[in-house]
Formats: sequence, C-alpha cells, structure tokens
Amino acid sequence: MKADAKSGEVPDLDGDPYIGAQEWVITELVIVVAESGPDKATGTVSFKNEGDPKTITLDLKKTKAGWRIDDIHWPGDEGSLRKLLSGK
Repeated sequence: MKADAKSGEVPDLDGDPYIGAQEWVITELVIVVAESGPDKATGTVSFKNEGDPKTITLDLKKTKAGWRIDDIHWPGDEGSLRKLLSGK
C-alpha cells in the first residue's frame, strides 16, 4: 500500500477482503461450513451487501491454536486473497 500511495496507484487490495467491497450494509447473512478432511474445511458465506447478493468462500485450516482462515475466494474472476497478495 505504501508503494502504491507513493506512485498514486490504487492498491491491489482496495476493500475489505471478508466481503469483497469497500463499503457495506450486510443483510441476510448465511454461513455454511463443510469439512473436507480432518484439518480442513470450507466456509461458504452468503449475504446481501447494500442489496446485492454476494458469496465468499473461505478455506479453513485447523492449527494447534484452532481453526484459521487459510484463503478467501471472491466470486468471478476476482480470484483469492492468497493469489492477490502473492502477485500471481
């Protein structure tokens, strides 16, 4: 973000990664978690943001400290947080 600010560019991550937007009014929240192995699960979070339906998928991983978010996937061509931050 600092490099983008210096160059006047918009940062790659320009909104809240948990909702895939810069602003929000969340309604109709539904969370479904499905285990995909002993230490992995997928969380599907559906909601309306300012009236627009959205679905975000979370890769969850069990660690010694408990369950953690391993990656966040946004709909369409937006990709994932891990992909965005790795530059791939």
